[in-house]
Amino acid sequence: MRPSNLAFSVLISLFTLGHPSVSSAQLTLYDDFGGGIIDPERWFGTGQDGGVANPTTEVVRAIKSGRLQLRLNQYGSENSDSGTSTGQVRLNIPNGGSITTLQAIVTVTSADVGACATNPSTTVRARAQVDGGFFNDGSSTGPADRTGDIIAGIQKMSDTALGNVIQAFIVRCTNASCSATGAVAGSGSQVFTTAWAPNQSHALTVQWDAANHQFIYSVRHALRTFLFGKTETITLPYVESDAHAPVVPFRQLVVNNSAANCTGGQQHAFMDAFFDQVMIKP
Repeated sequence: MRPSNLAFSVLISLFTLGHPSVSSAQLTLYDDFGGGIIDPERWFGTGQDGGVANPTTEVVRAIKSGRLQLRLNQYGSENSDSGTSTGQVRLNIPNGGSITTLQAIVTVTSADVGACATNPSTTVRARAQVDGGFFNDGSSTGPADRTGDIIAGIQKMSDTALGNVIQAFIVRCTNASCSATGAVAGSGSQVFTTAWAPNQSHALTVQWDAANHQFIYSVRHALRTFLFGKTETITLPYVESDAHAPVVPFRQLVVNNSAANCTGGQQHAFMDAFFDQVMIKP
């Protein structure tokens, strides 16, 4: 039986207080997806699809057995041996820019990524992410220009180079649409020692520690209703100015897949993931 929201919040608080580097105050339960449908007052859905040459096929954004299911199958183009084709299925928190900490229990049930022999330099990824756009470094020229938006998150990733890993990351939007991103000065990404396997649940947390110019990430083993085991924490600093609000101040849960473009045969990147017990710190 699922615990009450209050009981779960108290339980999370006990674990959180034992790990002050992750959060200095109690997290609040935002949604346990127990209502049977996605609550439109708490969430709105967005996505990114390919076209005829690089189709996005199976896409699921739904509540299943009391958890959010995000499922996506993305294909690459057969017209090129360069780069990847990306598809995303997202669930966003409205007006989420004030949230400094976002946590969710994430379970990947299945993932598959296909490498391309004629496009060997491309890394193919399928990712279940908890992330957000936290600030802009001052590079934006106006409300239509996301250049300089800083995005930080934590992800379960199936990667043709790294395997099944959990990774903390910070990236910077390098163009107005944020269709391209680059590394952040003084930081980037780091893989946790903790790995994942299908049907394993982990609480993934990203926290913006603006006072110390860093992001703090944590992974903890989890079941459907409680956490157990040791917390692993990674801290990634940044040197960019964080005095400006991001152009797009989002907080989201997302499956984000990049499939190899390949003239030697169409490749895909697939992931089926469940998200539960979303916690926040405003």
